[in-house]
Amino acid sequence: MTKILFTGDSIIARPFLNHQGETELKALIRSVPFAFTNLEVLPIDFKGHHAARSDGAHFSAPREVLPDLQSAGFNLFSCANNHMLDYGETGLKTLIDHLKENDVSYSGVGRTLGEASAPTYLDINDTVVSLISCASTVFPETVAGERNDFTEGRYGVNPMRYGLEYHLDEENFSHMSQLFVSLGLDQMMRQSQDLGFVSRKLESNAEVLYFHDFNHRVQNGITAKFVNSGVNEIKTFINQTDATRQIKWIEEAKRRSDICIVSLHAHESKYERQYPADFIGEFARVAIDHGADVVVCHGPHLLRGIEIYEGKPIFYSLGNFIGMNDLVEKLPAGSYDRFGLSSDLLPSEVFDMRSEGGKKGFPGLDDFWITVIPVVKFDGDDVVEIELHAVRMNNESVQHRGKPYLVYGDEAQYVIEHVAGLSDELGTEIVMRGDVGIVQL
Repeated sequence: MTKILFTGDSIIARPFLNHQGETELKALIRSVPFAFTNLEVLPIDFKGHHAARSDGAHFSAPREVLPDLQSAGFNLFSCANNHMLDYGETGLKTLIDHLKENDVSYSGVGRTLGEASAPTYLDINDTVVSLISCASTVFPETVAGERNDFTEGRYGVNPMRYGLEYHLDEENFSHMSQLFVSLGLDQMMRQSQDLGFVSRKLESNAEVLYFHDFNHRVQNGITAKFVNSGVNEIKTFINQTDATRQIKWIEEAKRRSDICIVSLHAHESKYERQYPADFIGEFARVAIDHGADVVVCHGPHLLRGIEIYEGKPIFYSLGNFIGMNDLVEKLPAGSYDRFGLSSDLLPSEVFDMRSEGGKKGFPGLDDFWITVIPVVKFDGDDVVEIELHAVRMNNESVQHRGKPYLVYGDEAQYVIEHVAGLSDELGTEIVMRGDVGIVQL
């Protein structure tokens, strides 16, 4: 029997785990041979040139937080997320060097697309576990690039992108088509096609409207595909190029390991944040079809449901494990610019103003501060049991904000019932056994 423990996002701003003494939480993590987390900060002492845009604040931390996580028992790290290029290629290179210096088993980032896509392997007690990490929530400039005969590759993240379509009924599609012409975008589109900047495959007709403002692209001009389908809804689907690359590595990893884990960092949702966008489930099931034994998702900073597909678990989001967003010690000028705040403010003032003293945004949401830690038990590569341990993060005082601890009794029941309700909609039953949730397989 092999046990693997899973957590969501570790947004750790300062070392604290190794200074706590022995806690029930650390005892749980250390009780299993394999423990996974998503490293969503750059523990590089704020080195590097900060990115012109970040998906939120720029996340860096002291180097010591990496060995701090290791000391707690974590030994499998996903690094594919939307903050890995917050300090540019220099920052990511520094991170990779730091990971290697500390003998960390990590995946999801690299000097090239091939490196970023490849699995890491961890062999403990004659059980080999592989981990492939990818992210859908990525800016184009954060995606890793492949080298060729003439140029070097590009440091970045392993992307698992998706297609996006806005489906409209006849009336709304007609209005959108008229707007496209009224703004002169049809004329600019033809000019861009004549110059070879835009593919002629993007030809609009009575069924499809490619609403592309290529002329103002550097200022994020509108780029969208509208479909006349008779209904008003947003549809997402997996990017086949990225999916094919992931499948190749999943099949390779499964041949070389006993248990294959696929990690996906995905913020995208349906109309309510606790429900994953359609492409996430589509990709998770494809991954399992090709050899993944667990698909673990994270990113939206809240819990989503659990699906059992072909006997394998899909954790659609494990939320936060450590949520020290407000304790990031230093912020670059770009973060101040993004929030429209004066650069003479101290970091604590910035975060306090963003959340209005913890009343809005993530700090004001109870969902942000609760999660579960699944412990998955395997017999070979068959999943035989899944325990869910309830966790809450400290939100009482800023200096301790985001530190996780196990909860029991009524609090545990509240957390487990929350994820059970979300999972029930996916056909998954979760029952209580004492203070622990048990997923019915």
